This record gives sequence, C-alpha cells and structure tokens, in this order.
Amino acid sequence: MGGNLRLSAQAVIVFCSPPFAGYQGPGTPFGDPQIFIACNSDPPGEATIYTDFNNFVVADECYNPVLSPDGTKVLFEVLGASSGYREVWVVDAIAGSTPTQLVANGSQYCYHPFWGSDSDTFVYVQGAGGALDEGSVYKDTVSAPGSPTLLKAGGAGVGAFRPQFNFDGTRVAYLWNSSPGELRCMDDDGSNDGLVDTLTVYDANEPPQFCWANTQNLIAYQDGQAAALGYVIDDTGGGRVQINANGVAAGAGCNMSGRAWPADDSFVVFTSNLGSGWKVIRAEIDGSYTTQLGTTGPCALSYMRGALIYQNRIWFISKEQSGGKGEISCMSLTGSGERVVFDSSDGTGDQVAPFAGGDGWYFV
Repeated sequence: MGGNLRLSAQAVIVFCSPPFAGYQGPGTPFGDPQIFIACNSDPPGEATIYTDFNNFVVADECYNPVLSPDGTKVLFEVLGASSGYREVWVVDAIAGSTPTQLVANGSQYCYHPFWGSDSDTFVYVQGAGGALDEGSVYKDTVSAPGSPTLLKAGGAGVGAFRPQFNFDGTRVAYLWNSSPGELRCMDDDGSNDGLVDTLTVYDANEPPQFCWANTQNLIAYQDGQAAALGYVIDDTGGGRVQINANGVAAGAGCNMSGRAWPADDSFVVFTSNLGSGWKVIRAEIDGSYTTQLGTTGPCALSYMRGALIYQNRIWFISKEQSGGKGEISCMSLTGSGERVVFDSSDGTGDQVAPFAGGDGWYFV
C-alpha cells in the first residue's frame, strides 16, 4: 500500500523594531517613560517594555536607546527626576528588566551613549548647560563603571557631540560644535585626534548627522541641516564622495541617521524631502545614483526624520500627532513590504502614547 503525503505550513517571520523611548498609555501609573520594542507579532497597539520604571520615581524622560552589538543590553539616557540632568543607564534586553544607572553628575548632563564592539565599553558626552555645550567625550564600561577615561575635553563654548565607535572599537568619530562645525575622529584612547571634514552647520536638532560603516572605516554623513549635502569619507578625511548629487534626491538634501548602512556596506540609506513629504532614499556609495525606496517615509518632526537599518529592514517613525497616532513603520531593504508595525491608537490596551518631544529614536 502506498500513497503520497503532502504537508503544508505557512512560516510566520517575526521581526522587531529597534528599541525606542515612549510613555505607557492609559491605565498605567502616571504614564511612566519606558524603553520599548515593537514586533509584528505583538497585539495591535501594544509593544514590549524592557524597563520597569514606575511613578516617575527615577525617570522623567528617556532618550536615545542603543542596543548592544551582541543584542543583550540597551544603553539609554534618563532625565533624572530629582537632579533635572541627563544620566546614562543600561537595561537588559529582556521584558520588564530593572535598569541600572551607569553615569550621573549632579551639575552636568551625561548623554549620547554609544556601544563599543565588545558590548561592554561605551562612550558618552558630559557637559554643562541646557544647550549641552562644552561637552567632553568619556569612555567607560558597563561591567565596571565609575572610573571613566577622558578622550576629548570640551572648552569654552565648544564641545563634542554624539561620539560613535567604529566597527572594531579602535576609532571614535564625533561632532565638534565649533564655528564652523567639524566631523572628527580619534583612536579609542583619545590619541591621533584629527579633522575628517569641516561642516557648514552642526545641527543639534537633527539625527546624528553621521554613521560608521559596518566592516570598514568609512563614514556617511550630512553637512548641515535638512537640505544638506551627503557624503561618504574615510576616517582620515580621504576619498570624499558626494552621495546625493544624482538621481531622485539630487538637490533634495540628506538627513542621515546613526544606522544608515546595511550589513554588507553596499549602499547608504538616508531621508529626503522630495516635495510630497519625507521619503527613504538609497544612495550608491560611489555617488552615481539615488533611488526612492517604498512610497512612505518618516514624519516631518525634526528629530524623527531619520530612517534606521535594523535586522535587515528599514525602520522609521511614520506618524507623530499630539493626542492622535504614534506610528512605527518598516520596509525591506529593497523598499518592498511596507507596513505599520506599531500604532499607538490601535487595540484596547494601548501601551505607548503618541510620540512627542524626545520620544522615539531621538538622535539615534
């Protein structure tokens, strides 16, 4: 006796957003600020909470969540409820984990944390003043915090912003808010500090303006604000190529996030306002062409206009409306499969209020 057996199954591919900051919604204690991720497998309107802050006892706001290279921890900023200054915290990438304070100063801001390749070392900026000026770059570790190494000292009216380790942790690039601004790079011990390129404008209200490649010492960056020119350059200032000179984004400007390269470094993603709103743009790193990916794009709020590459998808905050929807969307690296993964107005158990202020990725 013989026969044929035919089995069929439909595989469900689960994908999740980069960590983001937001507030718990109705029915939660005082709408506490938390760090979340949103997955396509979550119930409508809900997201997974990594942190367990309650009742504003510790945190008034959370900013700039950054997942470690090994995927186990999230660095982020807290606006301390008692101090009124930003602090650097870490939390395990497990739902409901208890965060740990790493860096705080009762009279200065500590901000813009970024991981090293070992998922233990991190850099951050410490500076005085509400404008976050005169910032100095420090290096510390999660495993033994409290004895930071000064890599770059700020000065009177000038300082560093948004330091980022390169792919192997040997170099640190950062923005310097002199006039004109500068993109600079140094070794991981602060030596060999040098100019990469002079910037027309250092823009404190945009996403980070630059991003290291994943496998080599190349940096993609924007020179200025929303209508900025975009470039790829090496870490010593050599081989500069304009990447928004041709194609659909020529003359439309470049808005660069800190997660702009795919895993193989074959192109760069940024956003441009093409007249019908902000769109996701693929740029060839030889400067030959730019192409629009998908039909949708990020909202127009200045610090939410970035597009992030994460887990082989392109992510962006597609809507922010006070009292209305807060949306996170994604698409494939080719621009296909566009979808809203998280909508705060869906469902009955809304966990996150609409994005506003520092919510979302905010400078990531």
